[in-house]
Amino acid sequence: MKSLIIGLVVLSACPVWAQEPVSKVPDYASWGMAFANPSIAAYRALRSSDPKCYGSQLLVSELIANGGGLLLKHFFKGPDAARPCVGCARDGMPSGHSWNSVIGSTSGTGWQIAVGASFAVGTAGLRVDANRHTSKQVAFGLLLGAGAEGAGKALVRCGR
Repeated sequence: MKSLIIGLVVLSACPVWAQEPVSKVPDYASWGMAFANPSIAAYRALRSSDPKCYGSQLLVSELIANGGGLLLKHFFKGPDAARPCVGCARDGMPSGHSWNSVIGSTSGTGWQIAVGASFAVGTAGLRVDANRHTSKQVAFGLLLGAGAEGAGKALVRCGR
């Protein structure tokens, strides 16, 4: 009986053995990069010709992304929702860092949008490198962020 109990405990721990720990350097770097675009967009909004409008646009995008993302995290269950790291919560779908890194990425013009997009994609890549998310989770997060960014601009029109 004792060996049966030990066997069951070992078998129940097998999925944990397949997981890897979090890589600290990409994890910490992803925290900084996730806030780059929203911070730059907030600075640009404050320095714009209409700070209230551009600030409101950014706020609406953030509310849509974070409200929708947290709601999805709550209801999204199953194997795609699990994070790949040891001891991590099962709320990995979609990636919050990824959706937040997109917000504000289109606040500039030309090359500034390209830099914003590279920050967003870089953040998503760092989350995968850190072993915090799968590529599917960060891709879903990027799409959510892009949708929220577009919705914020559509709902609050500035610079008419």
